[in-house]
Amino acid sequence: MNQVLERHRLQSQNVGELQQPSQEMQIESSKSAMLSKELAEKALELRQMKGEDLQGLDLKGLDKLEAMLESGLVQVVKTKGERILKEISTLKKKEARLLEENGHLKQQLAMMDTSIGQTDIHDQCCDHHSLELTISSLSTRDPSHNYNISSSDTCLKLGPPFSN
Repeated sequence: MNQVLERHRLQSQNVGELQQPSQEMQIESSKSAMLSKELAEKALELRQMKGEDLQGLDLKGLDKLEAMLESGLVQVVKTKGERILKEISTLKKKEARLLEENGHLKQQLAMMDTSIGQTDIHDQCCDHHSLELTISSLSTRDPSHNYNISSSDTCLKLGPPFSN
């Protein structure tokens, strides 16, 4: 009987403790309320930065908002300028690399031109199964156009692949 009474007394105490909010729950609840309030303030601040909900601000508040926006704009312009300069630098490096590669290709072309006789190039262009366009013949037909060609027999050949 004593055991039953003791269990009943313990159970009554546990039920009373469960009905009272624990201290941890109270702390969490106050943290949640504080964070909700901060979220609402930051949302209002963001809307004001976008130019919305300005009617609640006095002149001092508007000055503060203007100063904040101006400092932010200065940072944005500075960052944008840095990125543009970085991009320009990258493009200049790429230009130098491409100019160097172009020079190497021109050297290779000059070596190929000297190793292959001009008659061989002309013979390759004159296959009767293809359409031939010789640049030097273009420059002689229309002297008003400046093709920047120094008397070469460079040609464009359209047709089936060349076979030896």
